[in-house]
Formats: sequence, C-alpha cells, structure tokens
Amino acid sequence: MKDSEITALSKEKPQEDTTLRREELLHNILVDVMALTVILLFSVYSSNQRRIKINKLLIEHQQEIKKRSQVLEQLNQVKDKFLSIVSPDLRSPISSLSAILNLAEQKNITPEEFKQLTGELRKQFDHAHSFITNLLDWALLQMDTLKIQPTKVKLATVFADNLKMVEAMQMKQMHFVNEFPSGIYGLADLNMLTLILRNLVLNAIKFSEIGGKIEVACKDFDKHFFVIAVKDKDVGISEDVKKLLFDKSSGYSSRGTANEIGIGLGLILCKEFVEKNGGKIWLESEEWKGNSFYFTIQKPSE
Repeated sequence: MKDSEITALSKEKPQEDTTLRREELLHNILVDVMALTVILLFSVYSSNQRRIKINKLLIEHQQEIKKRSQVLEQLNQVKDKFLSIVSPDLRSPISSLSAILNLAEQKNITPEEFKQLTGELRKQFDHAHSFITNLLDWALLQMDTLKIQPTKVKLATVFADNLKMVEAMQMKQMHFVNEFPSGIYGLADLNMLTLILRNLVLNAIKFSEIGGKIEVACKDFDKHFFVIAVKDKDVGISEDVKKLLFDKSSGYSSRGTANEIGIGLGLILCKEFVEKNGGKIWLESEEWKGNSFYFTIQKPSE
C-alpha cells in the first residue's frame, strides 16, 4: 500500500509542478499587463497635459498677436490722421509768409495792414512750432527712443521758466495765479515735465477768454507724490468729450475761444509722459464752471 501511495504521489507531483508553473506564468503575465497599463495611462496623461499646455500657449500667442494687431491698427489710424493734417498745418503759415513778403516787396501793403497780417502770421507760426515739437516728441516716444532721465528738479523754477515762454507766445493777456511753493523738489525727466506743464497751460489759454485767469498750484498728494493742478475758467467739458481727450486713437480736437486750431496731440503726450515718469493724470470739469487738470509727480527720496 505504501509503495502504491508513493507511486501515486510521484505521478501527482509533475502535475502539481505544471500547475504551479502555469499559475506563476499567469501571475507574471498579469503583473506585466498591469505595468503596461499603468505606463500607457501615464503616457496618455502626460500627452494630454502637454497638449493642454501647448493649446494654452497657442491661445496666449493668438491673444498677444490680436492685441498687437489692434495696437498697430490704432497707430496706423493715428499716423494717417497726422499725415492728413501735417501738410496743411505746415503749408498754411509758409504760404501766408510768402504772400506777405510778395506784397511787401511789391509795396502793395500799408504799414497798418502789414502789422495786422504779421500778427495773424505770428499765431500761425506759434501753432506750427507747437505742433512740430509735439509731433516729434510723440514720434520719438512711439519708437521707444525717447529715454527717461529723472533728476531732482525745483518745481517752482520749472514752472516760472515755462510761464515766461508761454507768456511770450500767447496774445490773450492772461492773468496767472502761481501757487507753487518755492522750496519743493520733484523727481522727473526735466524735458518731459517742461512739455507737460507747457501743454497744459497752453491748453488752458486756448479755451479761456481774453484777460482770463489761470491758476497753477502744487501740493502734497501723499507721502510719495506731489500733485500739480492747472485750472481755467472755461465753459467746461462734457462727459462724452472727457473720454476722448487722452485717447490716442480718437485724435479729438476743438477750436479755442480765439479760433485757435489743434490736432488733439498735446493732452495725449501729457498722459504718456506723466505715466512714463510714474505718475497719473486726470481731469475734473463742470460745464460752464471750468476745467482742472491734475497730474502727480514723484517726490525725491531723502
């Protein structure tokens, strides 16, 4: 019986070995399949993440291209507007001067007429000078070749120098109220600050009546900035027009009280120059009461 049992067990052992090898093989196959599945899922996930990232970058790139296209379109509109205006604005005073010189050469003009015509010619040349200066500064700014060189400047002196120049240019006999403290300094590019002050004062003169009053003041805004105000007694500006004054694409302009002309570039330059110097500019206006332009300028560090 023992021999029979041993014989039976000997026959069963190869079968068990075969079964174990099959189970081990099956186990190994299942492990390999699971490993391949995990690798495949990870590859799919990584691929999706890369695709999502690429799509996001493409969308951002498309948005950037769209923004640049809009900016270029606005600049082209401004360029077209300026080009349409440059020619008559420069031709008019030159043509007038040529005509006056011809009359004087032919002695077909009286001294009184000559005086009257030269006064009108002076207005045209003043406008042309201001126009060319603003246009060149704006062009340099758009090409990013106009570099900022902030320095410590005495604000009262800068305003006084600009006031002398403006008084020599304007013919409305304006009364200026100067409320600049004598001992305060600001941190700004001197050329840009000069242009900002000059344009704001000239703008106030343009829309003021002959012999009117313009107030210019400077005071603390906060611990980092001064605020400079230029106020006139103009009829005021409507809310709709306010939105256009600092918009370079609008090119809004209107004639002054003495029929002065302009191209709407001065205030646009003021805004860009103020922001280049780290400040901000805004307008407060009430119709029939006047306008107050404000801009901030940095205080120098102690």
